[in-house]
Amino acid sequence: MPRNWTSLDPFQVGIELYLMSIDEINELRQTMAIMAFLEITWTDHFLVWEPLEYSNISSINVKVKDIWTPDIVLESTLDKQTDLIDEDGNAIISSDGRVIIWPYGRYTVSCKIFIGQFPFDKQNVISIFNHGPTRVQCSL
Repeated sequence: MPRNWTSLDPFQVGIELYLMSIDEINELRQTMAIMAFLEITWTDHFLVWEPLEYSNISSINVKVKDIWTPDIVLESTLDKQTDLIDEDGNAIISSDGRVIIWPYGRYTVSCKIFIGQFPFDKQNVISIFNHGPTRVQCSL
C-alpha cells in the first residue's frame, strides 16, 4: 500500500443497476415494482495482497457476511427501507482490494406516472441510494 490507510479515509462506491423486469405499475399509488440486480464495487485497502506471495492467487470468492460492506439503502421505496447488501451473497475480492458484489431483489420505487400517451408514453424514475450522509441519485 502506498500509504497508511485508516477506516476514516474516504472511498468511492460504484453502483450499477441492471433492470431484469418491470413487474407492476400502479398509477394510483404512483409506484413501479421492478426486479433488478445491482453491481456494487469499492476498494478496501485492508484487503490487498501480493499474488506472488500467495501461489499467484489474484482473486478470491468469499461470503459477503465475512467482509465489511458499505451501508447502502434505497431511499425512494415504498417497501421497508432495508440494507441492499445480501448477507448470504458472494463477493469477489481482487488482490488490489477491489470488491464486487451483486445483490438481487424486487424493489418498489415511487415515481410520477403519467400514461396520457399510452402505449407511447415514457416514465422517468429517480431512485436515490443513501450511504450515511451521502446520497446518490440514479435515473431508470
